[in-house]
Amino acid sequence: MLDKIRQFLSDIARTATVETVFGEPIQVGAKTIVPVAEVSVGLGLGFGTGHKAPKTTGDTKAEGPQECAEEGEGGGGGGRITARPVAIVEITDEQTKVIPIVDDLAVRRGKVILGALGCLALIVMARSAGKETQ
Repeated sequence: MLDKIRQFLSDIARTATVETVFGEPIQVGAKTIVPVAEVSVGLGLGFGTGHKAPKTTGDTKAEGPQECAEEGEGGGGGGRITARPVAIVEITDEQTKVIPIVDDLAVRRGKVILGALGCLALIVMARSAGKETQ
């Protein structure tokens, strides 16, 4: 089992390289374009052994040597690897510039969250002001 875990982690380490973050350069006329990605890796593993409670008779535990009814062991794990484009590096003879890729959905979500927080703050301030005048 430990060998499988080591192999799994080794495979993950091989994928988290510079080539994963910076894609293959693409030549377009006099420009070289290099795609840039954000790569995230998350892992969770767990293992354990256990024994059921000793056998009992009635309301009291059995006298003498006690046996465990059952024994067991198990393990599990999971992981996630995500990659998303975040920028393009544009290289010419005159300059090199980074062009960010903006995630419009994330920007809109952020605006909604900020708007909701602003409304909540106004409600709290209005209630506080109402209590002070009473």
